[in-house]
Amino acid sequence: MATSRTIPMPWDEASRLEAVRALRLLDTPPEERFDRITRIARDMFGVRMALINLVDADRQWSKSRLGLDAPEVPRIMSFCSHAILQDDIFLIQDASLDPRFADNAFVAGDPGIRFYAGKPLHSLDGKKVGTLCLLDTRPHTLTDEERGKLTSLSAWAEREVNAYISDADAARRWEYKLRLAHVLEHAIEGVLSISLDGVIETVNPAACQMFRLGAADLIGRNVRDILPQADHARHDAFMERMRLDSGPEKPLEFEVTGKRGDGELFPAEVSLRKLGSGDQVIYAGVVRDISERRHLERARSAFVSSVSHELRTPLTSVVGALGLLREEFSGLSVAETTELLEIAYLNGQRLQSLINDILDIEKLDAGMMRFSADVVQVGSLVSEACRLNLPFASKYKVRLECEGADMQGSIRVDASRINQVLTNLISNACKFSPRDAAVVVSSRVDGGMVRISVRDHGPGISDEFRSRIFQRFAQGPSDRKVKNEGTGLGLSLAKTMVEKMGGRIGFDSVAGQGATFHVSFPLVPAAAESVFTEAS
Repeated sequence: MATSRTIPMPWDEASRLEAVRALRLLDTPPEERFDRITRIARDMFGVRMALINLVDADRQWSKSRLGLDAPEVPRIMSFCSHAILQDDIFLIQDASLDPRFADNAFVAGDPGIRFYAGKPLHSLDGKKVGTLCLLDTRPHTLTDEERGKLTSLSAWAEREVNAYISDADAARRWEYKLRLAHVLEHAIEGVLSISLDGVIETVNPAACQMFRLGAADLIGRNVRDILPQADHARHDAFMERMRLDSGPEKPLEFEVTGKRGDGELFPAEVSLRKLGSGDQVIYAGVVRDISERRHLERARSAFVSSVSHELRTPLTSVVGALGLLREEFSGLSVAETTELLEIAYLNGQRLQSLINDILDIEKLDAGMMRFSADVVQVGSLVSEACRLNLPFASKYKVRLECEGADMQGSIRVDASRINQVLTNLISNACKFSPRDAAVVVSSRVDGGMVRISVRDHGPGISDEFRSRIFQRFAQGPSDRKVKNEGTGLGLSLAKTMVEKMGGRIGFDSVAGQGATFHVSFPLVPAAAESVFTEAS
């Protein structure tokens, strides 16, 4: 007996209704075993009304009622529709003061209900099928002792409600349905049953999550409502063919575009099977969200395109330079010969770097990359990283500044791999920094951790790219300066290597104001450093 406001539905409404109907109590005559409970409840609590109710799809039906003439009321007017959303007793001390119920016909009019207390009744599988409830025309509440008594009476009512299901044969059948329901409720793929007319009849939690809609929002809607408008005609034609098809019930597999509750479209893979015959036909559908698969396919395609470019460009330069040397060696000056050799050498390095990245990814995936545990002096590490990357900074016309080269602390890392990580961070900073800007490599100790940072003055990291920056093949919007450079593997490799060495990697950035990437490792205690040095 609630107001005209929409009643929220339990998330498991479809399976809950199945449990209600499995009790085989709806629309059956009164029975003494139930009336005995409501008489005791009314007398024990001194209230005017006591009922045992079942909450059906669109009504509240009373198996036993004392003090109220109506055998059923619309669910939208029912207090019990709210009670089955609770785990414990649902209590209303004065309904006339509660905005959810004040304008309810049973509150504002006859019989003038004020007090309500309802304890949910459960089926054998834990579904809330109804309530044992108390109602009165006077406001009051329940003491802790009275709450305990109502709970005890509801346990009695629950046993009576489940009497049919408790029958041995019925219980075995119900156990099978429970196992099936358990599988569906915990399945990672969306499962729907659809009527011959395309109306959704049941859904599992995975389908609700996939479409970002509650069970009550999906059940009763046509499948076309969860498809984009452009696909409605194709869907209608497909359903018509399915209705006319009287052939064998073979599963169909196809791809569609789904529409979530918030309007977002996503690619989905559907496996649909026709079950039953005649007017008892339903369609069982399994839906898989393949957004991640599509994203990976696009990333791999972009990677292949990028690798093709990265391989062809330096290879063309190497071949061209060597060709000129072969054909015109005798006529070239020393300076011209040196320039061509430099072109071949630098582009050979680019090829080597690209191939190394690809091989490193494969090694990491196969668990074949080994990491040593070298004690590395941080100041020397930072100084060496800057020295090795000076040619790279010069290529992009930026200044490479080293801070903390005199730092005495040490970290335990693989010396070769940490240099590879820092080279990746420094080269990225150089590529994205404007001409004549400074790229700063620094180190500091903070709370027992050594942090090495690389700061640039480039465009920064956009908000939409932040969550993907360490993913493989991930590449943000290209700056003209670095267009077509890189494969999107460097930062992914750096993150994996840092974590394999027991460290952390992260970044701070404001779009348009540059970025600072940093790696952190535990500081090696001075005593441990001394022991290691002596052992070496």
